[in-house]
Amino acid sequence: MTKIIQFLGGIVLTCLLCMGGCKLLVKSIFNRQDCERFNIDNIEVRTGIDIPAVTDCDCKSENMTKTSVFTLDTSVIQVAEYREKHKFIATDSLYIRQDSNEYTKWKATLNDKTAELSFILHYIK
Repeated sequence: MTKIIQFLGGIVLTCLLCMGGCKLLVKSIFNRQDCERFNIDNIEVRTGIDIPAVTDCDCKSENMTKTSVFTLDTSVIQVAEYREKHKFIATDSLYIRQDSNEYTKWKATLNDKTAELSFILHYIK
């Protein structure tokens, strides 16, 4: 009986450690403001917009502002479907989506002719 309790306790402890590790990883990604590691993940966590397969990325980060421009891989995704799925709003020749919260003010721009997806993130906290 004690072996069963020890075994179940080990499983519960392992699950708790894994969940805590995942939470710390997400928090680490959320807090990064550079372009070096987890750039796409940081943008996805802060904006809620999924960044699909890309062929190129240009990123600059300075003074609590990050600007990233991605060239989407049009052999893998359809830009029109992507635009509709993520609710970009048409303005002139671009599609825009923007929002803010207590941590970030951001603006995403999609050019469906060049398949460029741009983000400007202003980090508040």
